[in-house]
Amino acid sequence: MNRKTSTLMSLGISVALIAGAIWFLYDQHRSFGYGGWYMPHQTMMGGGHGGGYMGIFMILFWVVVIAAIALVVSGAISGRSSSPSERPPVLPNALEVLKRRYASGEITWGELEDKDKFNRLLPGRKRLMDTVRMIAYRSETAMATMLLGPTVDMADARRLLQGLFVTDADLLPDMENNRLLVRIHNASTPADNRSIASLLEELNKAEINFPGSNMQLTYELVNSDV
Repeated sequence: MNRKTSTLMSLGISVALIAGAIWFLYDQHRSFGYGGWYMPHQTMMGGGHGGGYMGIFMILFWVVVIAAIALVVSGAISGRSSSPSERPPVLPNALEVLKRRYASGEITWGELEDKDKFNRLLPGRKRLMDTVRMIAYRSETAMATMLLGPTVDMADARRLLQGLFVTDADLLPDMENNRLLVRIHNASTPADNRSIASLLEELNKAEINFPGSNMQLTYELVNSDV
């Protein structure tokens, strides 16, 4: 029950009690006299019935009035204390609000205070990772094109490369000839070995140096008899 309903019920009960008391007294007054208050000479404690009844009615009247006033006061006091449903809702966490505003573009990262800044992936790091992924995909596509043949399509070429990238290899530096030999372990089938050998031959023709040195990279299979 909310505050408004409680107050209205208290007022309604009070009005009903007061109206009932007035009607009751008026009805008794009519039965005692003819058009006016009839007060016999007997006292209320005497043997006369009129004075005794009239005193009792007056006592009842004031009891009803006091009870009505008490109901009104209690209704007003109870109405001040709001029910749990009327209490103000709990505000969301300030950090969550800032996160939503940042995600929607209302505020920038620099506008946030130090205590409100939450962890996020740095733009530079994400950009670098995306660039590396793009370069790796394009390099794989270029090498897969070298493997294409009558029996090797693009899907097979990518499968061969993905296996080649995780294959064990031996690094044999030749300091006198400025060469770094990369000896790759053989694949599982002769057909795959032949395809890989043709790719390594094309890479050797490019004469690529190992980054940060003047040593030329040279690739070959462990068993070159393919």
